[in-house]
Amino acid sequence: MGRTAQRGFTLLELLVTMAAAVVLLAVALPAFNDLIGDRRLRLAAQSLADSLQLVRSEAVNSGYPSTLLIASSGELGQRWLARGEGGCATLRCLHWRAAADMVVSRADAVTQAVEFDRDGRPQQDSDRVVCLTVGDRLPAKPAYTVWLRPSGSVQLAAIPLGELACQ
Repeated sequence: MGRTAQRGFTLLELLVTMAAAVVLLAVALPAFNDLIGDRRLRLAAQSLADSLQLVRSEAVNSGYPSTLLIASSGELGQRWLARGEGGCATLRCLHWRAAADMVVSRADAVTQAVEFDRDGRPQQDSDRVVCLTVGDRLPAKPAYTVWLRPSGSVQLAAIPLGELACQ
C-alpha cells in the first residue's frame, strides 16, 4: 500500500515560523513605537498651528483682539474663554493644552500667550518672529517648531535630531 499525501505542517515547521515572527516583531516594535510618538508630536504641533490661525481669524472677523493661551498640561485640547475667565484679558481667548508628556516652550518670552490685534497681527510681537517648540519630555526625541511671522502667518517645521530649535 502506498502512503497518502501529507496535509498541513509539522510541529517543527510551525515552531520555526513562530520563532521567525517573534524575531521580526522584536525588531519592528521599537521603530513602530517611535513612529507613533512622532505622529503624536506632529499632531500636537499641527493643532497648535491650527489654533493660532483660528485665534487670528477670530480677531479679524470680530474686529477685537483675541488671545491664544498655551498650557503644557492635561490632554491635548482647546476651549474658548471669555474675558476675565482663566487669565483671559481680551474679549475672547482660546485655551490650548498639549498632552501631559509633551513640552511646549516659547523661546523669546516668559508668557505662553499670543495676542492678535484686530488686523490679525501678533500684538506684542509685531516686529519679530515668534517661535514655539512642541517636543517630548525626553530630549532625545525629535520636536516640531511652529513659527508665527509678524504678518500673522503660521509655519510648521520639524526639527532634526541634534539641531537647536528656533535657530
